[in-house]
Amino acid sequence: MTPPSQKELTPYHRRSFNWTLFSGFAGLAGIIAMLVFSLASEYQNANQNAKNEVENITQMLDENASATFNNADLLLREMQRDVRPWDMLLSRGTRSARGQELHSLLESQANILPAVSVIRIIDSKGNNIYGSTNPIPHINISDRPYFQRQRADATAGLVISAPLIARTTGKWSFVLSRRLNFKDGSFAGIVLVVLNLDYIQRLYHALNLGTYGVVALFDSDLRLAARYPPSEKDIGKIADLNAKFYLDKRITHAVYHARAPLDGIPRVFAFRKVDNLPLIVFAGIADEDYLAAWHRHIWQSSIVAMIFSFMVIGFVLLQRRAEDVLRKSDIKSKSDDEQIAYLAFYDQLTGLPNRRLLSDRLHQALVASERSGRKGALLFIDLDNFKSLIDTLGYDMADLMLKQTAQRLEACVRKSDSVAHIDGDEFVVMLEDLSAIPVIAAALAEAVGEKILASLSQPYQLDTHHEHHSTASVGVTLFNGGQLTTDELLKQADIAMFQAKKAGRNTLRFFDPQMQASITARFSLEGELRKALELQQFHLYYQVQVDSSHHPLGAEALIRWIHPLRGLVPPDKFIPLAEETGLILPIGHWVLETACAQLKVWEQNALTRDLVLAVNVSARQFHQTDFVAQVQAVVQHHAINPRLLKLELTEGMLIENIEETIATMGALNEVGVKLSLDDFGTGYSSLQYLKRLPIDQLKIDQSFVRDITTDKDDMAIVHTIIAMAQSLDMQVIAEGVETKEQRQLLLNRGCIHYQGYLFGRPVPIEQFEALLKQS
Repeated sequence: MTPPSQKELTPYHRRSFNWTLFSGFAGLAGIIAMLVFSLASEYQNANQNAKNEVENITQMLDENASATFNNADLLLREMQRDVRPWDMLLSRGTRSARGQELHSLLESQANILPAVSVIRIIDSKGNNIYGSTNPIPHINISDRPYFQRQRADATAGLVISAPLIARTTGKWSFVLSRRLNFKDGSFAGIVLVVLNLDYIQRLYHALNLGTYGVVALFDSDLRLAARYPPSEKDIGKIADLNAKFYLDKRITHAVYHARAPLDGIPRVFAFRKVDNLPLIVFAGIADEDYLAAWHRHIWQSSIVAMIFSFMVIGFVLLQRRAEDVLRKSDIKSKSDDEQIAYLAFYDQLTGLPNRRLLSDRLHQALVASERSGRKGALLFIDLDNFKSLIDTLGYDMADLMLKQTAQRLEACVRKSDSVAHIDGDEFVVMLEDLSAIPVIAAALAEAVGEKILASLSQPYQLDTHHEHHSTASVGVTLFNGGQLTTDELLKQADIAMFQAKKAGRNTLRFFDPQMQASITARFSLEGELRKALELQQFHLYYQVQVDSSHHPLGAEALIRWIHPLRGLVPPDKFIPLAEETGLILPIGHWVLETACAQLKVWEQNALTRDLVLAVNVSARQFHQTDFVAQVQAVVQHHAINPRLLKLELTEGMLIENIEETIATMGALNEVGVKLSLDDFGTGYSSLQYLKRLPIDQLKIDQSFVRDITTDKDDMAIVHTIIAMAQSLDMQVIAEGVETKEQRQLLLNRGCIHYQGYLFGRPVPIEQFEALLKQS
């Protein structure tokens, strides 16, 4: 007979045991489900990471190919300009002086780009007549399709060949060519560069896409040009690629999974058609490589599941009854804490992390970068001309633009990257885990930066009535571990952004270690430049201008900065800085005032009363809306003869807005001042606009005068300028005349006004007037 106590307890214990058993196995099932879910999620992440990796690599390959081929095309364009029609009629090789000159030019150009193996000039019959190598091989390429196309089509422009074996090197190459014409437009030949595909293959070898990864370059017909791992037997052959499906639909880039036709290995592939070039880049990561860690985790997870099974069974057998412990506690509402935390770490306007949270994330990124060895990047973004938006449309519209900017920035980066709004119109993007290879990390960071520039240059629809156009400037710095503090990295990115602003805005610049020192020196010089005018450190020096009888006609007033500590600061050191900061306006006005005051003094002396004084005018001065009024006011204030004041303008400033320029110059003529076109021949010389400008004088630049006695080209240019001036009824003056031979040649060609060291250097007013008395 069973004791009563046991009869009473058994049902209770049985129910407790069953519940514990059920709970244990339910927990085991949950653990297994979690492991399965984790593995599935890991598989998806590995697959997505592989897709991102190959897409990033093809983007970098695209930019590299584009840069290589476009730089080669720049060489071709340079050679198109440098090769003269009659060069194509000279005997081949370097026997003539011109032949030696062309060989030296081709050789120096070929050394600029490592991918270029040779540059050649081919005549109309396909014969090689000049080249960057010596001796010049006897080859004929008239049977090559690219030559035939250039000969048949005067508008072909840049022609890129299919991958071919070069006849001189026996290596696979691309040939880029451009057409050369005689003066009548007939075919004179071509200039070509040969790109060595071994160079591209070596670049591909430096990329690490795993044991079975592959990188390749194809032409637009899917003809293989370069590949790593190498497959020499397939170079030049058309491959049967899945990408053809996308290319036929005019899709320029895509990611897909396929078994490679050349080796049968399944991979995640990405391809990208290179912009404006008949090239396609490919990258692939093998399943075996990017799923290796996932396969290991399957085995590890199986072991873990078995261990948990034994633990649950043991726990169920040992722990027969589970107790639920209910705890009650007064917990303060989390909402207040969450709100405080949000205000501390996030920007209220955009919802982005603020500087404090960015610094924290950047610190963690530096630690992770040091551990993994992979570089990251900081992109400092500043909206261009944001203040003008506030001034015109107000703060509400500016806030709308900042919100839209935040959304666009987040759309340009990965979820693992950070976008922060740190102040006003300044944003920072932090990119992590780019690459262990510096050049690839830089290329990926640049790609994101260019994507950001393109996105932020799109119109902003601020409301139904206002569409705003804007751009941004981006500074980039790379980081790797904790070599620098977070503040130092932000400062570097900020400095790089400043350089982007300086380069003209709507562009991107990387931080250069020398940049910080140069900017520090620049700020120091700028501060001293601002005080120079107030402290009367500027002086005018005068360089005499004479006629063919050495009779003084006038002078050019040249500004000099004499600093108490730096000494004489060269104009090329401070004039560009003055232009950039706007200080050129008060400095230019001081020069004009001082020159007119000097003309007034000269009026009192018979020796100097007829001298004409030339003053240089900057582009920023000239394009002021009230510039003519300023000149008229200074002339009237000093009561001088306006015909004795000559304003020297440069070609570049005149074509910015030709109609406005002509109107301004016409108004200056009405004031009575003379106008001279300075540095003529170095800019955009064109009769089409020159004949419309009310110019009194052309000034031949010293770069043409310097070698006039030895260089036939310079002599021809000078002769043309003189003839042009005479046909337009303008005076002409040559600057930089240093020898009697130069003066005589100029005189023989019809130039009778000169300026240069042969007649006098720029000197202070006292020395200048003493020289006048001696002459």
